Amino acid sequence: MKNIYFVFKDDLEDIEVSYYGDVVVLDMNSSYSEKTLTMDMIRPVLERAFSSYKDDVYAFMDDPAFFGDAPKTLKLLEECVSGEANLLEECNCFVNLDENSSKFLKHNSFDEVIVTDKLSVSKDDYNKLISLFGDVDNLQLQVKGNDNYVDLDTYEKSVLIIDEIVSHINKYDLSPLEKVAFAYDLVRDRVYNEVDDEYSAFDSRDLSSVLLGDNIVCLGYARVFNAVLEGLGIECKEHYLKGKNGTSGHANSIVYIKDDKYNLDGYYVFDPTFDSKKNDNNEYLSSYKHFGKSLVASLSTDKRFIDREFSSNPRYFIEKFIEIYESGNYEELDKETLDQLNRISNQLIGSNLLPEIFVDVLDLGIPDVLKFGYYYEEKVKRFKEESKKLLVSDISKRKLIDAIFTVRKIEHYEDPDKYPLSSEVFRKIFIDNDIMAKHSNEAKLLYDIFHADSITNDEDIKEDIEDKEIDKTNRILAFTRTLKKIKK
Repeated sequence: MKNIYFVFKDDLEDIEVSYYGDVVVLDMNSSYSEKTLTMDMIRPVLERAFSSYKDDVYAFMDDPAFFGDAPKTLKLLEECVSGEANLLEECNCFVNLDENSSKFLKHNSFDEVIVTDKLSVSKDDYNKLISLFGDVDNLQLQVKGNDNYVDLDTYEKSVLIIDEIVSHINKYDLSPLEKVAFAYDLVRDRVYNEVDDEYSAFDSRDLSSVLLGDNIVCLGYARVFNAVLEGLGIECKEHYLKGKNGTSGHANSIVYIKDDKYNLDGYYVFDPTFDSKKNDNNEYLSSYKHFGKSLVASLSTDKRFIDREFSSNPRYFIEKFIEIYESGNYEELDKETLDQLNRISNQLIGSNLLPEIFVDVLDLGIPDVLKFGYYYEEKVKRFKEESKKLLVSDISKRKLIDAIFTVRKIEHYEDPDKYPLSSEVFRKIFIDNDIMAKHSNEAKLLYDIFHADSITNDEDIKEDIEDKEIDKTNRILAFTRTLKKIKK
């Protein structure tokens, strides 16, 4: 099966050809979007491209890194030029999600149509897709959270499921942290279940497979959680860990929370897998051990894993960079530090902080022209601000008690049998099942010193819980439900 990527551009006079791996790329003037394409139209362009290839193998490659597929693709072009093959028959069509592509598909048909834009699992993206390609039967879609393509029916079902969850949470006037807590409880309401050997591992990891099937593992939890948060307008990303000593890895979520109610402004790690349902009871709702941890704390929680993305020690390298930047002692920026900083920068702002050659330039003594204050000032400033948000402490217990209480009142009102609400339950969450519960008093004291607004002393936690008058709230909610039933 041949693969062709059709791209429409207003500034092109005619057609240009290139290739990317095993995909032939045809850049065309937008006027071609309303024509039925034939080999007679594109053969002269293929001839010119093939002629260039004979002199320079890289002449019309989009990316020389894909040279491994070049012989196969160029052989196809040679056959098309000679008339032995028809490029437009038995081929898959790659297109962008735009008006010109929509017009083009009304005049041309293909075995499969692959949309190159990565779609979010949202009503907005779905509606845009339908408005442009709603009459195309053989769509294959790249959907965020899926490693494999999905068809239109699967995409539609996925959007409906996520939209229902998002709409349910948005019914209530909740702060960002409270929305995250609500989403966390809904997503972890599934038992971890890896696929059998005869099925694909993607069935428990791809977002759509997880939403529409029975299997789910760590990456599946993270992807569903992230899809809901993105629907709520909360920034998040998948976060990967690797197992020590060659053991299997793990995935969770890093979430950016800007919440004025709780005075939060930072990146926090959430791991719905480790707090997920373990069997048919609802004991998991009494555990938030892996909710709202700092990156450093999340890595120290489970010694089986090390970070695969950010850095071996993000706090050390970020603080070292800030010190170098503010002091102007650029000669202290060695290659290891820059490598670690670039790893962090790629996760935070999507690109390297500084090119690797920067260290070599400093070693050569080249002056201010390539220092932080020149070409890279804006990027460095942005990295500095974003990296500070990564160095936050865990969300304090006091704030967690407030946020989870707010959400649990709603959950309990909707389903009192499933979501228990009592002082006893909250003592279980924040004392018996707390991540610090097994630590010594000395360790708890050190934790308090570095988390000024936190509380780890059991008596202080009990007092904070009692201040919420949770049992009284429970009685009020029960009375409200009774009145509602009477009214009906």
